[in-house]
Amino acid sequence: MPKKDFDAVKSALANDNYRYYAAGNVLSHFGTWIQRVGMGWLAWELTESPFWLGAIGFADMVPAMVLAPFAGAIADRVNRLKGIQFTQLLALLQALILTFLAYTSMATIWWLFGLALFRGVVMSFNQPMRFSLLPSLVERRDLPSAIAINSISFNLARSLGPVLASLIIAIWGVGAAFFINALSFLIFIISLYAIDLVIPPRDKKNHFGISLER
Repeated sequence: MPKKDFDAVKSALANDNYRYYAAGNVLSHFGTWIQRVGMGWLAWELTESPFWLGAIGFADMVPAMVLAPFAGAIADRVNRLKGIQFTQLLALLQALILTFLAYTSMATIWWLFGLALFRGVVMSFNQPMRFSLLPSLVERRDLPSAIAINSISFNLARSLGPVLASLIIAIWGVGAAFFINALSFLIFIISLYAIDLVIPPRDKKNHFGISLER
């Protein structure tokens, strides 16, 4: 890495709030991909059906496409930090339910589909708030580096997460994949509550003349 880029990354991570966020965020990304593999694995174990395997992926991913305009509008009107904390708590609950169902052999394909859809909806609102929170965590000059770090952590998790998931499932079973994801959410939630951030009200009005607050 060139010294200029290294200094830029170091400068971004010098912000305490962003450092807490980045540490929890990368673990959450890994946990997400580990769980995605686990859900597909469990769907196949339950049904051995390509249709249901695709349906679980559909339920997890498509809500973000459908709800994106509404989620973005809401992210612009709420306290983003509190919103992320709330959605991460919901995601933690979903991962814990999956863990319980897997370990007790009570999982059914409909439970799995419903929980995948629930997570898809929750993450539809979570992602825009994550993106819009970054400018509040770093100085303006550090924002490009913060965005780059976030992108690298996501792509690293997307590449290595499925590999880790395969090892975890092969050694400890699919329930362990869901439990590890729950732990990643818990760590991220703790890091979010460690952030000391006051987001001031937004004074200007939108084009409808309605005052907006963050």
